[in-house]
Amino acid sequence: MGQSMARPSDACPYQKPFPPDFDECPAFQPRQFIPLDTLYQPLQPVVTCRHLETRSLRERHHWYGACGLGDAAARRRWALAVGTKRLAAISEIQAQMGRAIGGDIQRLWQLKGQQLQAFRAGSDAAALTRELRMLSDRALADLLKFLNAHTDSLTEVGMPMGTMVQMTRLAFDHFIETRYTTEVTLEVPDSVLEGLSDPVRTFFRPSAPKTKAPLS
Repeated sequence: MGQSMARPSDACPYQKPFPPDFDECPAFQPRQFIPLDTLYQPLQPVVTCRHLETRSLRERHHWYGACGLGDAAARRRWALAVGTKRLAAISEIQAQMGRAIGGDIQRLWQLKGQQLQAFRAGSDAAALTRELRMLSDRALADLLKFLNAHTDSLTEVGMPMGTMVQMTRLAFDHFIETRYTTEVTLEVPDSVLEGLSDPVRTFFRPSAPKTKAPLS
């Protein structure tokens, strides 16, 4: 028998899907994900992590769940750079934001599955794309109502409402435009990061140059 291959240092060591009360990783950022089956029909939502990525084990042609931040030490550094209290507050705000637009999420994923199926079949997906945009506009309007009612919480964590709206719009646009996968990642533009504090820039772009941040 051959030697077993060492586990990559950036592999996420935790069992998936994450339970609702998961708190073992200091860098964990919960995100609801609705997978699609082989017929592009939405399955039950699962809790994943914003940093969880799929990477290839080239030696064996296998895949594994990797942390986009790196190994355990990198996860701790990132959490300290952003601030643990800030991370907890952001997670709570994001959970409330999800509930604010939750009524539209299932339908968004249904339409996305139909759009991807049309793309794969070479069919005209224009009508589905328009419906996706209309529904995302409605979800964004609901989100604006929530954000207007929680400006103090946003200010406390250093995330201006305008930045949150811009980020959400970019995320919706990216979700609608991607043609081959439901694993959507978004690179935050420099224009969005300008004017934010170092810890908040680090939150949005972990690879960005960092200065010393409070170890809260």
